[in-house]
Amino acid sequence: MHILYEGSPREVILESALHIGAAEGDEAITVESVAKQAELPVAEVRAEFPDREAIVHALPDYVTERKVKFLEETLDAAPGYADLFTKLTTFTEAYYEYAEREPELFRYLFEKKAYVSEDEWRALLQGNLSHNRTLDLIYENISLIAAEEKLKVGSDVCFQTVARLSVATLATVHGMAHLSVLGVLRHQHSVVRRFNLREVCKALIGTLFKAAEFLEMPDVRSPMQEYRALLAGFVPDRDISLDISAIEDVQELSTERARMAVKERAIQLAAREGLQYVTIENVAEYFGVSDVFVASLVDNDFVLRESVERETDRELEAHSLYLLERLPEGASAVDKLLCVAVAYFHYAVTFPERYSACIAAASGSVVPLSEDGEEQTQMGESFALLMQFAREALREAGYAPEDRLVYIKNLTLWAGADGMCHLASMGEFRDIDLEQKWSLYYFVTAVVLASFSYDLPEEQPQASQSA
Repeated sequence: MHILYEGSPREVILESALHIGAAEGDEAITVESVAKQAELPVAEVRAEFPDREAIVHALPDYVTERKVKFLEETLDAAPGYADLFTKLTTFTEAYYEYAEREPELFRYLFEKKAYVSEDEWRALLQGNLSHNRTLDLIYENISLIAAEEKLKVGSDVCFQTVARLSVATLATVHGMAHLSVLGVLRHQHSVVRRFNLREVCKALIGTLFKAAEFLEMPDVRSPMQEYRALLAGFVPDRDISLDISAIEDVQELSTERARMAVKERAIQLAAREGLQYVTIENVAEYFGVSDVFVASLVDNDFVLRESVERETDRELEAHSLYLLERLPEGASAVDKLLCVAVAYFHYAVTFPERYSACIAAASGSVVPLSEDGEEQTQMGESFALLMQFAREALREAGYAPEDRLVYIKNLTLWAGADGMCHLASMGEFRDIDLEQKWSLYYFVTAVVLASFSYDLPEEQPQASQSA
């Protein structure tokens, strides 16, 4: 535990409340339950907080202070001889460590309590303190890159650029944390996840230094806006807006409608609680019916969970394919990647719970299958598209798309996209204006695409062969 309130039981109380809220919801937070969890007399808890409302009210600020304290301590622990690249890499790894070390708290810490307000974000865009400790700390550290290159923030580099670079950094590392704690990367060995993180952080920080040196970033706003406008014409092949809260008796529905309702509740459980809560028992309890009735529709828990993955991934893939089918013949791999990126974000901000469920339920491989050009199998269709176009982009740039290169480049793209998707739909940026969310996403996409050219082999085998 990191001491925030010296000589006071306040931190023990709030830490106990945090764990109760994460496990049982805020409604379970009472003076008595917190006193029991903290092993303190009720009177001592009341001396700090007169009632449960005061405890709940104090939690958002505590969640922020808790995270910032951890990040600051990690930065302070970096050796004095470490260069800025190393310190910033340590900083990004610290954020990941904070998120991964308590997976049971992830949703509570990053979805239910932490948030960035519109006023805080606008203040940062203008070069002022946002008074959001997390944002300000990241902005301060990214500003050091400009100083390293002898650039002055405000004149040489505008405040908006530094603010957006800060969010791009946050989004990419947050994406790695989100995918590792709640997403498909949780199935990997912890050593592999650490390798992933180091490689992504190296590409990210290296790209930021390169951007500061050359003061340029890929311009992706115009094509992404065009693809976003195209999605206005997309019509799902089935209704995904079923309101199951209005169903009085699911047993009175047709078999097909009842099955749809059961799957819809499974998607909600995956998004709100996690895939382990997707069970026939929990679905039956929600509808007030027997386990036997639900099992007659979906067989067993495995089939039910598989349906969440299949349904949401198919929906996400449909968004991507709609855009890809409208690209002109001979479109570049980068254009294809931008289509998929737009589809991801549109799906996330339009259907936040379904996107969250899609990430939670994913169980396929994320590793290329050895031979160049070999069809990707054993992975979700939407992710396979990313992998395919990342491979094509390397080939178009004149590089042999060997698997390790494809894996790392694709992982960086995916982390940035998923991080901003989660932050904007369910996470800290959920209350920001929709157009601001999209503006940020364009910039995040530009940064992760720029990282695509970072640390590539000096030789271009394919280019030399064709010369």
